[in-house]
Amino acid sequence: MRDVRLRLIAIAALSGAAFLSLPGAGLACAWWLALSRRGRDLPAPPTLLYLGVTVGLAGLATSLSGGDGISYTARVGAVLLVATYAYTHRRDGELLDLGVWLLGRRIGFDLGLTAELALQTIALAGEDLARIRLAVAQKGMGSRLRQWLPVGNALLFTELRRSRELALLLALRGYAGGGAHCPRFERGARDLPAAVAAICILLLSILQSRDIFILLQ
Repeated sequence: MRDVRLRLIAIAALSGAAFLSLPGAGLACAWWLALSRRGRDLPAPPTLLYLGVTVGLAGLATSLSGGDGISYTARVGAVLLVATYAYTHRRDGELLDLGVWLLGRRIGFDLGLTAELALQTIALAGEDLARIRLAVAQKGMGSRLRQWLPVGNALLFTELRRSRELALLLALRGYAGGGAHCPRFERGARDLPAAVAAICILLLSILQSRDIFILLQ
């Protein structure tokens, strides 16, 4: 989906549908299969494994506490799947476009700029971590915990220094809040049908959840 406005509506609707009911989660996964680029819209295998283990442990804890752990795992997994679609289809500058379009040239500009800078920081931190892991592997130092604690500290202080330098740069350029920006949006042929389908999935999930609630009463 090219239009970030429609993508935001679709992601919000699918996340709500997946969290409300198990059928909604299944329909959200079907939506993802129909519109995603499959493997290219999934995170890297280590990240995927980490998310899977985390969701699995949360589902296990839910089961042990008397809840429906299988349903919880499936629903949260569907929400994360939809979230990966939103992240991998993001393009630079579109959050600034969305912020200005939605909230104007002051609050919207500030929030959009903050979101863009935050995502840029995450991307740079990932590149730094990849270089550090490569250096550690080349030196044959292994992956012991005591060696990765200094790595975490180094990443933290690097990002703090970057943030300070960026703040100084913005101040030197006269940034004091708000700004002039003309948002531009491109709409693909499938954007509107995909957003409508996501809204329909949310409505079906709400109706299904309402029916279950009535039966329980």
